[in-house]
Amino acid sequence: WDLKVLGELPHFMKLCYLAVFNFINEVAYLALKKHGFDATEILKDE
Repeated sequence: WDLKVLGELPHFMKLCYLAVFNFINEVAYLALKKHGFDATEILKDE
């Protein structure tokens, strides 16, 4: 996921994109903290 695309999106899509982006990163951080592995790429592929 690339935050550079935000400039090309309409405002309502920016909000959705950032919400999903932040959620994925938060879940990946919790997985790293609890299980010791970085799940970022796995979550982004889904």
